[in-house]
Amino acid sequence: MEQKTLSIIILSILITAIIVGGAVYFIQSSRFEAERQQLQQQIQSLENQINQLLNKDDNDIVDDPTADWQTYDNYIFEIKYPSDFQVLTEETIVRFNGPKTCPDAVEGYCFDDTLYIKYIYNQGGLKAEDWFIEEADQGGGYTKIGIKEIGKQTAIAAIPKDTEGFETRYILDGGQLLPNNTGQYIIDIHVSSGLSDLLKEQILSTFKFID
Repeated sequence: MEQKTLSIIILSILITAIIVGGAVYFIQSSRFEAERQQLQQQIQSLENQINQLLNKDDNDIVDDPTADWQTYDNYIFEIKYPSDFQVLTEETIVRFNGPKTCPDAVEGYCFDDTLYIKYIYNQGGLKAEDWFIEEADQGGGYTKIGIKEIGKQTAIAAIPKDTEGFETRYILDGGQLLPNNTGQYIIDIHVSSGLSDLLKEQILSTFKFID
Protein backbone atom coordinates (compact mmCIF):
# COMPACT_ATOMS: atom_id res chain seq x y z
CA MET A 1 0.00 0.00 0.00
CA GLU A 2 2.80 2.35 0.89
CA GLN A 3 4.56 1.54 -2.38
CA LYS A 4 1.36 2.30 -4.32
CA THR A 5 1.00 5.61 -2.50
CA LEU A 6 4.61 6.48 -3.24
CA SER A 7 4.09 5.69 -6.90
CA ILE A 8 1.05 7.94 -7.02
CA ILE A 9 3.00 10.76 -5.37
CA ILE A 10 5.87 10.38 -7.80
CA LEU A 11 3.48 10.25 -10.75
CA SER A 12 1.71 13.34 -9.47
CA ILE A 13 5.01 15.16 -9.13
CA LEU A 14 5.97 14.17 -12.69
CA ILE A 15 2.61 15.27 -14.08
CA THR A 16 2.85 18.57 -12.17
CA ALA A 17 6.39 19.09 -13.44
CA ILE A 18 5.29 18.39 -17.00
CA ILE A 19 2.36 20.79 -16.70
CA VAL A 20 4.48 23.51 -15.08
CA GLY A 21 7.27 22.97 -17.59
CA GLY A 22 4.82 23.12 -20.47
CA ALA A 23 3.31 26.31 -19.10
CA VAL A 24 6.74 27.88 -18.65
CA TYR A 25 7.75 26.80 -22.15
CA PHE A 26 4.52 28.22 -23.58
CA ILE A 27 5.02 31.50 -21.75
CA GLN A 28 8.66 31.73 -22.83
CA SER A 29 7.79 30.79 -26.41
CA SER A 30 5.07 33.41 -26.51
CA ARG A 31 7.43 36.05 -25.16
CA PHE A 32 10.17 35.07 -27.60
CA GLU A 33 7.67 35.11 -30.46
CA ALA A 34 6.48 38.59 -29.49
CA GLU A 35 10.08 39.78 -29.28
CA ARG A 36 10.84 38.16 -32.64
CA GLN A 37 7.88 39.88 -34.25
CA GLN A 38 8.87 43.21 -32.70
CA LEU A 39 12.43 42.79 -33.95
CA GLN A 40 11.15 41.88 -37.40
CA GLN A 41 9.04 45.04 -37.44
CA GLN A 42 12.04 47.14 -36.48
CA ILE A 43 14.11 45.54 -39.24
CA GLN A 44 11.34 46.21 -41.75
CA SER A 45 11.08 49.82 -40.61
CA LEU A 46 14.83 50.32 -41.00
CA GLU A 47 14.76 48.76 -44.48
CA ASN A 48 11.96 51.13 -45.49
CA GLN A 49 13.93 54.13 -44.20
CA ILE A 50 17.04 53.01 -46.09
CA ASN A 51 15.05 52.59 -49.31
CA GLN A 52 13.52 56.04 -48.87
CA LEU A 53 16.97 57.57 -48.41
CA LEU A 54 18.30 55.76 -51.48
CA ASN A 55 15.33 56.88 -53.57
CA LYS A 56 15.72 60.44 -52.28
CA ASP A 57 19.38 60.47 -53.31
CA ASP A 58 18.47 59.19 -56.77
CA ASN A 59 15.84 61.87 -57.18
CA ASP A 60 18.19 64.59 -55.98
CA ILE A 61 20.84 63.71 -58.55
CA VAL A 62 20.29 65.91 -61.60
CA ASP A 63 22.12 64.98 -64.75
CA ASP A 64 24.42 67.76 -65.94
CA PRO A 65 23.34 68.55 -69.52
CA THR A 66 26.74 70.14 -70.14
CA ALA A 67 28.77 67.13 -68.98
CA ASP A 68 29.82 66.09 -72.49
CA TRP A 69 30.24 69.63 -73.87
CA GLN A 70 33.46 71.18 -75.08
CA THR A 71 35.24 73.94 -73.14
CA TYR A 72 36.66 77.13 -74.59
CA ASP A 73 39.08 79.11 -72.45
CA ASN A 74 41.55 81.94 -72.78
CA TYR A 75 43.45 83.95 -70.19
CA ILE A 76 40.27 85.82 -69.21
CA PHE A 77 37.38 83.39 -69.01
CA GLU A 78 36.16 79.92 -69.85
CA ILE A 79 32.79 78.73 -71.09
CA LYS A 80 31.31 75.43 -72.22
CA TYR A 81 29.40 74.88 -75.45
CA PRO A 82 27.62 71.96 -77.16
CA SER A 83 29.93 69.60 -79.01
CA ASP A 84 28.13 70.17 -82.31
CA PHE A 85 28.71 73.94 -82.22
CA GLN A 86 31.33 75.70 -84.30
CA VAL A 87 33.79 78.03 -82.58
CA LEU A 88 35.23 81.01 -84.44
CA THR A 89 37.73 83.44 -82.94
CA GLU A 90 38.70 86.82 -84.33
CA GLU A 91 40.96 89.02 -82.23
CA THR A 92 38.84 89.80 -79.15
CA ILE A 93 35.65 88.01 -80.24
CA VAL A 94 34.69 84.37 -79.71
CA ARG A 95 31.66 83.18 -81.66
CA PHE A 96 29.72 79.98 -81.00
CA ASN A 97 27.54 79.01 -83.96
CA GLY A 98 24.89 76.33 -83.69
CA PRO A 99 24.25 73.69 -86.39
CA LYS A 100 20.80 75.04 -87.15
CA THR A 101 19.49 75.14 -90.71
CA CYS A 102 18.80 78.63 -92.01
CA PRO A 103 18.95 80.43 -95.38
CA ASP A 104 22.32 82.06 -94.69
CA ALA A 105 23.97 78.99 -93.18
CA VAL A 106 27.71 78.78 -93.82
CA GLU A 107 29.17 75.27 -93.99
CA GLY A 108 26.15 73.94 -92.11
CA TYR A 109 26.30 76.50 -89.31
CA CYS A 110 23.72 79.20 -88.78
CA PHE A 111 24.67 82.66 -87.55
CA ASP A 112 21.09 83.16 -86.35
CA ASP A 113 21.74 80.45 -83.75
CA THR A 114 24.70 82.20 -82.21
CA LEU A 115 26.24 83.35 -78.96
CA TYR A 116 29.33 85.47 -79.15
CA ILE A 117 31.53 87.12 -76.54
CA LYS A 118 33.59 90.27 -76.93
CA TYR A 119 36.23 91.11 -74.35
CA ILE A 120 36.94 94.81 -74.66
CA TYR A 121 39.82 96.67 -73.07
CA ASN A 122 38.28 99.10 -70.62
CA GLN A 123 40.93 101.81 -70.57
CA GLY A 124 38.88 104.17 -68.46
CA GLY A 125 38.19 101.50 -65.83
CA LEU A 126 34.44 102.13 -66.06
CA LYS A 127 31.92 99.93 -64.34
CA ALA A 128 29.65 97.95 -66.62
CA GLU A 129 26.73 100.31 -66.01
CA ASP A 130 28.77 103.39 -66.93
CA TRP A 131 30.40 101.65 -69.87
CA PHE A 132 26.99 100.67 -71.19
CA ILE A 133 25.78 104.26 -71.01
CA GLU A 134 28.90 105.75 -72.63
CA GLU A 135 29.78 103.06 -75.17
CA ALA A 136 27.08 100.48 -75.85
CA ASP A 137 24.19 102.93 -75.65
CA GLN A 138 25.67 105.59 -77.90
CA GLY A 139 22.97 106.80 -80.24
CA GLY A 140 20.29 105.10 -78.14
CA GLY A 141 20.88 101.74 -79.78
CA TYR A 142 20.12 99.53 -76.77
CA THR A 143 17.64 99.54 -73.94
CA LYS A 144 18.49 98.12 -70.53
CA ILE A 145 15.89 95.55 -69.49
CA GLY A 146 17.35 94.30 -66.22
CA ILE A 147 20.28 92.52 -64.64
CA LYS A 148 21.47 88.91 -64.59
CA GLU A 149 24.16 87.05 -62.66
CA ILE A 150 26.82 85.58 -64.96
CA GLY A 151 30.14 84.24 -63.74
CA LYS A 152 29.29 85.38 -60.18
CA GLN A 153 29.07 88.94 -61.44
CA THR A 154 26.08 91.17 -62.09
CA ALA A 155 25.55 91.71 -65.80
CA ILE A 156 23.41 94.35 -67.48
CA ALA A 157 20.82 92.85 -69.82
CA ALA A 158 19.86 94.94 -72.85
CA ILE A 159 18.06 94.59 -76.17
CA PRO A 160 18.28 96.62 -79.41
CA LYS A 161 15.71 99.38 -79.69
CA ASP A 162 15.21 99.16 -83.43
CA THR A 163 15.21 95.35 -83.79
CA GLU A 164 13.58 94.20 -80.58
CA GLY A 165 13.71 90.43 -80.19
CA PHE A 166 16.74 90.08 -82.49
CA GLU A 167 19.21 89.51 -79.67
CA THR A 168 19.89 89.97 -75.98
CA ARG A 169 23.08 91.53 -74.77
CA TYR A 170 24.80 91.02 -71.41
CA ILE A 171 27.54 93.37 -70.23
CA LEU A 172 29.65 92.70 -67.14
CA ASP A 173 32.85 93.83 -65.53
CA GLY A 174 35.85 91.68 -66.29
CA GLY A 175 37.74 92.98 -63.28
CA GLN A 176 41.49 93.51 -63.00
CA LEU A 177 42.55 90.97 -65.60
CA LEU A 178 45.52 92.47 -67.40
CA PRO A 179 49.08 91.63 -66.28
CA ASN A 180 50.29 93.75 -63.37
CA ASN A 181 46.76 95.13 -62.95
CA THR A 182 47.34 97.63 -65.77
CA GLY A 183 43.74 97.69 -66.88
CA GLN A 184 40.37 96.02 -67.08
CA TYR A 185 38.14 94.28 -69.57
CA ILE A 186 34.46 94.61 -70.20
CA ILE A 187 32.77 91.36 -71.19
CA ASP A 188 30.09 91.91 -73.82
CA ILE A 189 27.94 88.84 -74.57
CA HIS A 190 25.50 88.81 -77.48
CA VAL A 191 22.88 86.05 -77.74
CA SER A 192 20.82 85.81 -80.91
CA SER A 193 17.10 85.13 -80.72
CA GLY A 194 17.60 81.90 -82.67
CA LEU A 195 19.22 80.29 -79.64
CA SER A 196 16.60 78.68 -77.41
CA ASP A 197 16.16 80.10 -73.93
CA LEU A 198 17.06 76.74 -72.39
CA LEU A 199 20.29 76.38 -74.34
CA LYS A 200 21.18 80.01 -73.70
CA GLU A 201 20.81 79.55 -69.93
CA GLN A 202 22.80 76.32 -69.99
CA ILE A 203 25.69 77.94 -71.86
CA LEU A 204 25.74 81.09 -69.75
CA SER A 205 25.67 79.03 -66.55
CA THR A 206 29.09 77.62 -67.45
CA PHE A 207 30.76 81.00 -67.92
CA LYS A 208 33.39 81.83 -65.31
CA PHE A 209 36.43 84.02 -65.00
CA ILE A 210 39.87 82.46 -64.82
CA ASP A 211 41.67 83.41 -61.63
